[in-house]
Amino acid sequence: MPATPPRPAWDWFARQHLLWRHVRGDLAAAPDPVGARYRLVEDRDDVLGNLRVDYPVDDVVAAAVHRRVDADIFLGGADRGLEALGIRNAPRGLRWWWSAITGRPTPTIDLAVASDRDQLRLDLDTATTAGDRQRGLDDVRYGWGDR
Repeated sequence: MPATPPRPAWDWFARQHLLWRHVRGDLAAAPDPVGARYRLVEDRDDVLGNLRVDYPVDDVVAAAVHRRVDADIFLGGADRGLEALGIRNAPRGLRWWWSAITGRPTPTIDLAVASDRDQLRLDLDTATTAGDRQRGLDDVRYGWGDR
């Protein structure tokens, strides 16, 4: 049986709306009794409640979660490693899922990389023009990638 995910792993998973919806859909299409449990729920709290109970005791549920995390988050390349996937500062919950899927130890964050100045960030103090500053403020106001 798989290890029980820690709280940060479930917290991260719960924030990935499309991910848990895909997992729920995969499990709802599974044969009964697993399929029946997941066909009856659609709300995030209900789906996550079922997953938290079923994941550590049901290999079908654990396999469905692992398949979807690998396919949707790691684009089928979890075995390549987080750095190779371009994920330099993965949250703790995401690192746990990567470890659960690959069977490798949970990677730690290299603080030198985490504080690297070439990370994507919004720095209004160094904006070169008023237009750059306004675009930065628009990104904050409207959310990243919402335009």
